[in-house]
Amino acid sequence: MYDYDEYLDILQDYYKEAEKYGGFVLEVVSTIIDSFVEDDFRTFEDVLDAAYEDAMDMPNGKQRMLLTALIDEMITYEG
Repeated sequence: MYDYDEYLDILQDYYKEAEKYGGFVLEVVSTIIDSFVEDDFRTFEDVLDAAYEDAMDMPNGKQRMLLTALIDEMITYEG
């Protein structure tokens, strides 16, 4: 289990990776980060659910794997 600051570092790493893809992937990762930082976990859970649905609709396997890995990582956070 990571602490809050470690999760911020993880999110920063995912953001850097998402920048390589840009567009929609970067937007989804940014939304996840914003929701995490806002500390409203009811909204955060909704954001993760929506991001997962978006990831499953992506035709690009690398982008889909990036998003699902981030989502899986964030599900473990219990702030």
